[in-house]
Amino acid sequence: ACPPRNLLATARLVDSLDVEGSPRLAVDGAGVAEGTTWRAESGVRFLTAAGSLTFDLGADMPIAAALVQGDAWNGFSLQVSDDGAAFREIWAVPKVGAQGRGMQLRSTLFSGVHGRFVRFGEAMGNGSRSLSEVQLFCEIPIDWPAPPVVTAEAPSPPSSPRSWHHLTRHDTNILKALLAFLGAALLWWGLV
Repeated sequence: ACPPRNLLATARLVDSLDVEGSPRLAVDGAGVAEGTTWRAESGVRFLTAAGSLTFDLGADMPIAAALVQGDAWNGFSLQVSDDGAAFREIWAVPKVGAQGRGMQLRSTLFSGVHGRFVRFGEAMGNGSRSLSEVQLFCEIPIDWPAPPVVTAEAPSPPSSPRSWHHLTRHDTNILKALLAFLGAALLWWGLV
């Protein structure tokens, strides 16, 4: 039986390689507004070009459609496997930087594709290697391509006061210039 929802929403995560963030956020049906920059609370980031997420669908399933929202300057690889060992690429998810910056949607349709295991990742390009949502369907949804539900923007955490050991390079350059000026002023004052 083909469920009318994202197959990955209930799939079991069996492997994650070089991933920052919660893998469940990448398959929860919630995306971000187009052009949004990656945030840890809205998806995952692959730390290397080999980074990936691997899911077990629980049974061999037909795959008719895929939707991805990821960094526009990265391409990705969507792969399937019957045994969880030998994977074959079914979609080289393209870079879409010409469409805009930040997170951008991409979708495709398949015919005759099936598999039990699904691997997504292996980011290519000079983007942030970030992913806010990946969805797979065994039947093409009526409202295809339906973008993921956009989550509300998370409030910014309150800024904490800076301490001396949290200075940025810019802060230290300003501090050095100020100390040099004060040193010169003291020398001039001592000579007068």
